[in-house]
Amino acid sequence: RFSLCFILGASSCISGARLLLIGESLPVDSRVARDARFQQAQAAYLQGDYFESERLLASNLALEDADLESGLLLVSVLRRSGRYEEAIQQINHLRKRDFSVRWESELAMEKEKCLKRKRQSMDAPPPKAT
Repeated sequence: RFSLCFILGASSCISGARLLLIGESLPVDSRVARDARFQQAQAAYLQGDYFESERLLASNLALEDADLESGLLLVSVLRRSGRYEEAIQQINHLRKRDFSVRWESELAMEKEKCLKRKRQSMDAPPPKAT
């Protein structure tokens, strides 16, 4: 028992000293950083810079797969850039996430928009060569 208590006490002292000397390490990606990237992605989306917006949103989703707001904006980016299949796949992926029930109406609306635009693009005649 004595050696177990000694080891626990020593590890506590070492951890405390390390915390005082080095400081608490912050997580690599905090919610604040993800929120900042999301706002930048929104601004890029509104300016029509879909590639930059997609890059920022993909970065958020790589770090936090359950970031439904970033996922939903990514769906809009994909739809706006004519990548309907990718958008539908992203919607299906988001529907599997926890708390997706809160966003079900938006997800359903986005899926309907994607399917409609996909049908319209298939129905449109090919451009004429001049």
